[in-house]
Amino acid sequence: MLTALPNQLTVDDVPDFVQLSAYYADRTPQCVREDFHYLIFGSNYDDEVGEMQVNKLLCLPVTVQELTRRERSVVSVGFHY
Repeated sequence: MLTALPNQLTVDDVPDFVQLSAYYADRTPQCVREDFHYLIFGSNYDDEVGEMQVNKLLCLPVTVQELTRRERSVVSVGFHY
């Protein structure tokens, strides 16, 4: 079923995917992006690979500073479907 999903996409869906990616990129805490970049996109450097295993975490480690910074800068973004 998942392999058939891309067949249903059209050119008209591209702006929606761009908008969703911008939405999630804006709301992902910087510390999570830095800590897990190599897991998501792969590692170009040996020193990027850490010892942290995502599947063993109960929750993602987000700093208090990142949470409070995010709360102050929350902006409402509307989606149109």
